[in-house]
Amino acid sequence: DGRILASGKNPDKDVYELEFKTDLTSVGGLRLEILPHDSLPAKGPGRAGNGNLVVKTIEATLNGQPLAWQASAASHSQDQHKGEYVASGDPNGWAILPQTGKSNQLVLQSKEAVSRPKDATETILKVTIQQHHGGAHTLGHFRFYATSSTEQASPTELANEELAKLAALPVEERKPEQQAQLWNAFREQTPLLAELRETLKTLNDRKTALDNSIVTTLGTESVAPREMRVLPRGNWMDNSGEVVTPQVPHFLPQPNTNAERLNRLDLAKWMVSSDNPLVARTFVNRMWMLCFGQGIARSVDDLGSQGSWPTHPELLDWLAVEFVESGWDIKHLFKLMVMSETYRQTSLAGDELRKADPYNELYARQSRWRLEAEMIRDNALAISGLLVPEVGGVSVKPYQPAGYWDQLNFPKRTYQHDGGSAQYRRGVYTHWQRTFLHPSLLAFDAPAREECTARRERSNTPIQALVLLNDPTYVEAARKFAERILSGDGDTFDAQLDRAYRLSLSRVPETYERELLSDLYHSNLDFYRKEPESAENLLQTGLAPMEDNMDKSELAAWTTIARTILNLHETITRY
Repeated sequence: DGRILASGKNPDKDVYELEFKTDLTSVGGLRLEILPHDSLPAKGPGRAGNGNLVVKTIEATLNGQPLAWQASAASHSQDQHKGEYVASGDPNGWAILPQTGKSNQLVLQSKEAVSRPKDATETILKVTIQQHHGGAHTLGHFRFYATSSTEQASPTELANEELAKLAALPVEERKPEQQAQLWNAFREQTPLLAELRETLKTLNDRKTALDNSIVTTLGTESVAPREMRVLPRGNWMDNSGEVVTPQVPHFLPQPNTNAERLNRLDLAKWMVSSDNPLVARTFVNRMWMLCFGQGIARSVDDLGSQGSWPTHPELLDWLAVEFVESGWDIKHLFKLMVMSETYRQTSLAGDELRKADPYNELYARQSRWRLEAEMIRDNALAISGLLVPEVGGVSVKPYQPAGYWDQLNFPKRTYQHDGGSAQYRRGVYTHWQRTFLHPSLLAFDAPAREECTARRERSNTPIQALVLLNDPTYVEAARKFAERILSGDGDTFDAQLDRAYRLSLSRVPETYERELLSDLYHSNLDFYRKEPESAENLLQTGLAPMEDNMDKSELAAWTTIARTILNLHETITRY
């Protein structure tokens, strides 16, 4: 029936070359039908571990004459991998997540029909499928249809064999459920209901957004709680111990409730009651750490009798009371801290003050510290103009070294970085794979989340400098930063360097910095003018498009300057 099933070794990338004989004398369009199969991962129709596939382009010739595609469309497309990309040549190609294990179709429409030569005795249609995405995202089970018409066809029209068979049955022979299935397919496809379908989709999306906005909490009231006993000598098989129920330690204030058995709500009320200042103090202490680099009590993860004593206990108490009386308003608390004179001090200090207060326990100056891992990336993207400040949404996958997940098993996983604006979302949205933290975040001391971390350690290692110089995210950011530098006012090196420093460090360069970077710029400019291929390779890093009207050698030289500036200690340090 024309189905093609791939088997054997599945390469990382592949090109399928197919040849068909057809009774048609001309061809104006193709339909690719992809089908699930039990022999494929997740039933396919692709051969990737999750059943997905990525088709970059499809080329076709009729007796050696090429078909020029005018448009393409798919019955379903994955985000960032659209069906129309196959005709337009977009390198992202067409993919189908999350609809693996299901049939789908791709329709290709030619600009004009290509006819078989008059002297030809048969029609030979050759189809070439380019699949260069990587990760073994190749076609597994599929077949082609051809038509002589060049009219635009719907990719969902009779999108599976079952519907085609039902449509061929006489009306009187159809069962009620079969007739209903055809009516449903008609309502989903007919142009007559397109406006209603769009309205319904909009309403459903709004309903889903509303449902997702409702805050829920875990509850166990519907399940009878387990009986818990004191274990004699720790023997979990001995049921002779005393039965115990949920309680707080007896030396602490007791919950104000008459319930026979305490539940999670009682615990929550007890934690935020006026008789228990510990929660407010702990939260305020951690907020102070975010603003000043260290808590009023240094042991932010162990606030209590076993932790360090607050340097300013009255201040901690006052802030805790203010926080509670404001209605636990976090924005109010944060605004209170950052508008204080203490916060607005400079971090610069004389030798005497540093000698008298080396750890800044008196807060006679502001603290300085290296930015956290996510913020370092955000800072570079913001300087370059690439940062997407959108709030909320699913996790995103930035660039990551190939093979980093090779050791992951059960199941094996492949990593595909995001394209489009998702690549430039804030670092807080970066996908976290348990035990395989994104290497750029790992280099800057982000925790692996295997345990609660109230305070991150801060290290200073050569690996961090290498990340800032060579990670594609930072190289791409440097390229776009260089474009911002060159597109500003002034065309002299000094004017451009001043602009670079103002954008990144909010100051002008010192004389020695200007001399060092001038030498670096001119040596790189000479190199890239002699080696234009090296400049081209550097400027191709990343997905962001490059400005067409700029000299590539000059842009590459400024990219080197931008990489240097992004690697400065001052750039990644909060002053």
